[in-house]
Amino acid sequence: MGGQSGAPVWLHESADGPPLVVGIHAYSEFATPSELQIRANSAPRIIPQVFELIKGWVEADNAG
Repeated sequence: MGGQSGAPVWLHESADGPPLVVGIHAYSEFATPSELQIRANSAPRIIPQVFELIKGWVEADNAG
């Protein structure tokens, strides 16, 4: 749905475990490459460099 950009994308590693954020929603199904022949939303993964960037933003926000 429109307006979901920036929302967390998560999975549950176990049925009773907490959600684990693995990506940030960024692209609608219309941005999925046609050669994949699927309709799906997509999200960049949160790799260590992205995690450190987000962590810095949170720390800066908490400091202010």
